[in-house]
Amino acid sequence: AESAWQAYELDGTPADCVKFMHLRFADFRPDLIISGINRGENLGRDVHYSGTVGAAMEGGTLGYRALAVSSDTHQNNNFGEAAGIVCRNLEALYALDFKNTVYNINIPNIPLEQMKGIVFTRLGEHTFDDHYVEEEEGVFMLTGDPFPGGESEQDTDVALLREGYVTITPIL
Repeated sequence: AESAWQAYELDGTPADCVKFMHLRFADFRPDLIISGINRGENLGRDVHYSGTVGAAMEGGTLGYRALAVSSDTHQNNNFGEAAGIVCRNLEALYALDFKNTVYNINIPNIPLEQMKGIVFTRLGEHTFDDHYVEEEEGVFMLTGDPFPGGESEQDTDVALLREGYVTITPIL
């Protein structure tokens, strides 16, 4: 059977790529935009700084069903599992109510058999002890450890991801 899948590759910010697709390919309207898999989690207020979330938000603003997917690691060690979770649940994800929202999915960096399940939740507090370090003259890097005591209640994306759950959070 012939595949219904089409793929395009663009260079630009994630949100720019979504907008370009929307404006340039008027005859192509995806059923679902999946932005990611991002290296590192996007939790709490961090979603405001994320290119991955930005692309999903742009898609949602333009009227598409859109997901942002992030893996709780800065390594490449569980992207296959993260992609597998999304693929195995694609029909259920597609069936979500996307009216006026997009969904932010975070996948813990643990083996699949150790994950406790998939939960819908809300954004929590994800605060850091932020500071800039001058790596070389005139070049600064934002760094910081999670702020002690700044984590949120148990029913938020921050806490549930740390407990081993895949979290799905509406964000638009």
